[in-house]
Amino acid sequence: MPKSLDLPKNANPPQLPAALQWDSAAFERATDLIGPFKLSLHAASSAPDVDWIVKLQLIDTDGTASDLTQGWLRASHRSLDPVRSRPYRPYHPHDRIEPLVPGEPTWFEIAIVPTAQRFRPGQRLRLIITSQDEGFAMQGLSHVTVGLQARNTIFGDSRLMISIVS
Repeated sequence: MPKSLDLPKNANPPQLPAALQWDSAAFERATDLIGPFKLSLHAASSAPDVDWIVKLQLIDTDGTASDLTQGWLRASHRSLDPVRSRPYRPYHPHDRIEPLVPGEPTWFEIAIVPTAQRFRPGQRLRLIITSQDEGFAMQGLSHVTVGLQARNTIFGDSRLMISIVS
């Protein structure tokens, strides 16, 4: 009879990652990515507010990662200005606070700072999402965090919008 692999009652739960990441398939030919970029994030949080921080990286053929650009959005500031927003560039007026309903799936349109990068064959694009920018921010940019403990869920119908010139 097989032995049970149950954890002892006093065991700590497994540590969750501080960030999630996804890599594209390797580019087959030289390809230019030219911003602006946008992440349509479908997510839920156990807290009434959360920071979403997004980074794009170039992954070289040897696995070396180079930061390209990033974007960020405080969930409670997710409202959009429909006149100033574009399909490829959301505009958040930051004129009101809309707390999240904990656990409720919500859409977040996150603008990513425009950039341009040529990818050589074999290189990949990496998307990283986190809620804490400590040790994550580019060029020394950081902000005061929401400061709430939360368990966040990202849903598979989230989409990254990029402009490709090949």
